[in-house]
Amino acid sequence: MRIMLLAAYLLYLPFVIANQERKSELVKVYCFSEDLEAGFKDETTAYWCKELSKRGEKKHSLVLVNDRSTANVEIKYLGTEEIKTRGEATYLLGGYAWTPDQFAKGARAIITIGEYSKGFHASGIGFQGPGQVLRDIEEWIRENRDTILQKAAENQK
Repeated sequence: MRIMLLAAYLLYLPFVIANQERKSELVKVYCFSEDLEAGFKDETTAYWCKELSKRGEKKHSLVLVNDRSTANVEIKYLGTEEIKTRGEATYLLGGYAWTPDQFAKGARAIITIGEYSKGFHASGIGFQGPGQVLRDIEEWIRENRDTILQKAAENQK
């Protein structure tokens, strides 16, 4: 019985090793904004890209590269914007009722793989919007890693 289990394990081992090697290949990401491309300082985008890199390393999904030609994916961070939203509280004063507007920060980014582009958007208070876009992009890259790497290999030929 032990010999059969050992034989099955030894037959299964090459598949496990090959699958781990394939999983260990990270998606190379080039992160930029128009300001960074033009040579200007853009601390917001630099911080956002750094956070994307940290999350990608933690989840073993992506790594940032400094050269666009070596990247599998390009992410253009469009930045944050103030979005006017309807407030939740209604106030009464002198027979009039009104709901004041609130402002939330929205963030946008575009991911490009060859000819394919996909936009991401989220809004929230403080870093919630940019953080949600960051999480959505990293998760999308992780879920579509095999397809991304396949398309990147096709584009290099």
